[in-house]
Amino acid sequence: MKKNPDVSLKGILEHIGVELHENQKVIVRGMKRYTCVTAGRRFGKTLVASTLALGYLRATGKTIWIVAPTYDLAKRTWKYIYGWALRYYPKWKINQGNLSIENKENGSILELKTAENPASCIGAGVDFLIIDEASRIKTEVWEEALFPTLGDKQGKAFMISTPKGKNWFYELYLKGQEEQFTDYASFTFESKDNLSLPHMVEEQEKARTTLPQVAYEQEYLARFLEDAGQVFRGIRACVKGEFREYNREHAYIMGVDLAKYEDYTAITVIDLTDFHVVAFDRFNKLDYAFQIERIKAVHRSYHAPIVIDATGVGNPIAEAIERDGIPVYPYKYTNQSKKFLIENLSLKIEQQQVSFPAIKELLHELEIFEYEFSPKTRMIRYNAPAGYHDDCVNSLALAVWGAGHYEQDTVPYVEPYPEGSLGQLEEQLEQASYQKNLKYFL
Repeated sequence: MKKNPDVSLKGILEHIGVELHENQKVIVRGMKRYTCVTAGRRFGKTLVASTLALGYLRATGKTIWIVAPTYDLAKRTWKYIYGWALRYYPKWKINQGNLSIENKENGSILELKTAENPASCIGAGVDFLIIDEASRIKTEVWEEALFPTLGDKQGKAFMISTPKGKNWFYELYLKGQEEQFTDYASFTFESKDNLSLPHMVEEQEKARTTLPQVAYEQEYLARFLEDAGQVFRGIRACVKGEFREYNREHAYIMGVDLAKYEDYTAITVIDLTDFHVVAFDRFNKLDYAFQIERIKAVHRSYHAPIVIDATGVGNPIAEAIERDGIPVYPYKYTNQSKKFLIENLSLKIEQQQVSFPAIKELLHELEIFEYEFSPKTRMIRYNAPAGYHDDCVNSLALAVWGAGHYEQDTVPYVEPYPEGSLGQLEEQLEQASYQKNLKYFL
């Protein structure tokens, strides 16, 4: 008689030809209902999560979810399980459309979810929940969508992440360190603790000497740091004063970040005498012809040279503005130039060398702005989190860069135009018949 296959985790690993290193086995042996694993890059968190998910798929009538901040991140775990399913379990039904795998023999099903769409994370009971990059998921998604799904079946949550500040994931991690919370377990490992990749010891040492200290401690040592993911520190100390009218005794400069797709165009004007933001404008879904006129109107109000995002479509817009005799300084975004721009602004904010009124949109963008570290390229990339905007940050950064590179005594005084102030332009736009210009809106 043919024996049933070994459905233990050990039997499954042997069947698919995978061997966990000893530190990964420590995690598996110590798992509880809520398990938090914080580990450095390349430790092997995803492999552990994937093998556990495969075990649940082999069991009867289980529902498994993989949840991550984005689908691209969730697909890291999916890639392992999908490959194993294709090779070793041909009878399983794989749906590439909705990213699910169903074990037709026992009714178990695995589905991918994304925290970008919290509504998709509300549903029936889940037996095993994998949360990848848990520290990047909002508190309300965990509390209002994911945690309740575990109640019906007393499901288990396996949460893996590199740290990113001290948030809900950190709080659950701390519970795993305390004996009284018997349902919680937590583990910390550095990148070099991946015993299957001995060269990670050398890689971690290289990272120590080349990366900023915060990035190294967080990405390789897996340390929870206060505000570690926050690029700009001391933001609230820079909030002071109000917007100001034009002063002919002062010189100004403005930064313009142009809208792309659903983003906003943002305009920031800085007084060169004290690096204070004296004017701010933000709008979207306007045809570029209207955007150009609005940018020119702000220039006319403050006689400010323009530092403008000249990436892609921004280049002809910069040229169109310059043709009217307005001094324009194009700034093209690359990963390196964006890095320089943001780090310059970060330093100015930390040293309180720039100030701005309490602009709600700007403050929000500054506070959530983050960096991403690529272990493969060893580069840092600055961006807003997925689903958010960074136009206000970029506009301010461009203005601050311009203020640091523009001599005040080279700014000529020009008599105000008889028409063309921002207020006059807004009034003209309100009076215009937008029905005739619907084609100009995105």
